[in-house]
Amino acid sequence: MKEYDLDKDFKLNLEGNHANLAGHTYQHEVRVARDAGLLGSLDANQGDKLIGWDIDEYPSNLYETTAVMTEVINNGGIGPRGGLNFDSKPRRTSFEPEDLFYGHIVGMDSFAAGLRVAAAMKEDGYLDDLVANRYASYNEGIGAKIESGEADFKSLEEYALDIPQKDLLAATHSDHLEQVKDTINHYIVRTLAK
Repeated sequence: MKEYDLDKDFKLNLEGNHANLAGHTYQHEVRVARDAGLLGSLDANQGDKLIGWDIDEYPSNLYETTAVMTEVINNGGIGPRGGLNFDSKPRRTSFEPEDLFYGHIVGMDSFAAGLRVAAAMKEDGYLDDLVANRYASYNEGIGAKIESGEADFKSLEEYALDIPQKDLLAATHSDHLEQVKDTINHYIVRTLAK
């Protein structure tokens, strides 16, 4: 779209289940579109990660909706004419009109909950602080040279070969992933309890 200047007139409609089928997370797809300035709308369906085809389930995973809505908040919203849409299909096991009604409710509730949790984390700066701390080494030294494009593979090879292993080990820090997941759990529980 950028190559033919179509990005000024068209944006992407991203579907969570298509991301899974491509081996990505929905958040990844939304982030790439956001970074490219192409986030248009969200086709909010999820699928079963084990089935391997597009079954267009209504979204109900609060972690996924929180991650996606974090990207939407960081984008300043969904595209100018975009929105959040759900396919309205009967399922083999859920085919009555009432099932479609409740499907839309669970989808809307899941994204509304994700938005509330993402907004709470944004307000506290939680994820922004995590990212800033994780990539702080790119603000100085070899990290800044990589970021600025000053370093190339040859200079990085020379740099890496000259560092004693004890210095590499000393510079290694844990990302504390379990603590991060626990904190996000607490954000979900606390935010939705209000």
